[in-house]
Amino acid sequence: MEKYSRWRDPGTQIQPFLPPKPALTNESAAKAALNAIKNYVLGPPIALLKLFISGALFLALGLLDSIAVVLWFSGLDRQYRLLIYPVFLRPILFLWGFYWIKSSTVTLQKGTRKQKRAYNNAVQDGDLLVCNSLSYVDIMYLALRHAPIFVQVFGDGSVKPVGFWGAVYSAGSYPTSATLNNGSSDTTTLSQLATNAKLKGIGPIVVFPEGTTSNGRGLLKFLPVFKGVDLDKQRIHTFGIKYEYESFCPSYTVGSPLVHVFWLCAQVANFMEVRYLPPEELRASLVANTLPAGQDAVSNHLAGVLGQVLRVRRIALGLQDKKEFLDYYKERESGAKRRAR
Repeated sequence: MEKYSRWRDPGTQIQPFLPPKPALTNESAAKAALNAIKNYVLGPPIALLKLFISGALFLALGLLDSIAVVLWFSGLDRQYRLLIYPVFLRPILFLWGFYWIKSSTVTLQKGTRKQKRAYNNAVQDGDLLVCNSLSYVDIMYLALRHAPIFVQVFGDGSVKPVGFWGAVYSAGSYPTSATLNNGSSDTTTLSQLATNAKLKGIGPIVVFPEGTTSNGRGLLKFLPVFKGVDLDKQRIHTFGIKYEYESFCPSYTVGSPLVHVFWLCAQVANFMEVRYLPPEELRASLVANTLPAGQDAVSNHLAGVLGQVLRVRRIALGLQDKKEFLDYYKERESGAKRRAR
């Protein structure tokens, strides 16, 4: 859309914030009619049923999750969440059409030198789980697999633990001035949080270094969240998430989250792929590439690695651009509503 051309990356011509549209195909009229009936006639009533059931499951999970606050004093809260999150979150994702989640371990080795290595892939307390940000579905997947600490990343690189529910609520949300400039007083550095998590045994930490969601066509500019992180000592697990779709993309960048969930549930099936790079592979990439001096060197290296894992290009747009995009989008939407009255 030309009216959003301002948020097209100049180097790649990628528009990372607009909801992706299905690719044009030469399908027959009969198949097009069948897809329309499936998605827009049968899909909506089925979506309402799915939302009712998943809402009940979320409510039950919320009630059981509140018990973890009591268990926090005994240090068993994460073990408890590792038990209850898969019981509720995996059925919800199944209801939403994610019947099978494809996962694979990737390598940065090239050509004939690729070798199968035995890695210790176990996620440990204090480990960092670095992932691109596309949707609230990402958070649900990582929660049911690892019951980690989720953090909000601020514009200056500081972080604040927000928990699972806070992470879901903030996925794709409007970046406030506090988010961009760190208006919160209860923040810390990622390296300090990782050290505390390891000492206290409270779990790994999920980091979305882009600070906001994109449509997955490019990797947004990383925030300086890795300042002070020693890549030689810190265990970092890299996760790259991608969605395949025909009619509706699960990535969420703009608009009402409830409307997005509704149309997600209206699809017959949704497809998610998770690509995983072990910490040892990341360390091997450091041997092959000497990091230049500068506080953003670690962020730049990790962004390059995640781009390779996802096989997407890095772009120059970031969190501030997303805020400006949402401001413009809301202005156009409110103007359209006023004209329709």
